[in-house]
Amino acid sequence: MEQTEVRQSERAATTIPAWVSTPSGEKIDAQIRDISASGAMLLVTQPVGEAAQTLRVGFDLTFAQIARSLELAAIIRNVNQVQGQNSPRIA
Repeated sequence: MEQTEVRQSERAATTIPAWVSTPSGEKIDAQIRDISASGAMLLVTQPVGEAAQTLRVGFDLTFAQIARSLELAAIIRNVNQVQGQNSPRIA
């Protein structure tokens, strides 16, 4: 039996420095590795939670010479260990 993954939106590869704020208030360095209208994949330096948990993802954004820090609510959909790295990947 084969499983086919169906995405709601096309993902764009990127490398955006970010952070994750856990429910306990801890701020963990992260990197947004791909992003779409319905989600993102993050590479984090340590575990931040399990599937279905809520956390906040933040990043700095500059548009038309206006710099802002954004912090958005997020739900962990899955957690994967990256081959050859100690950093978990969350989506």
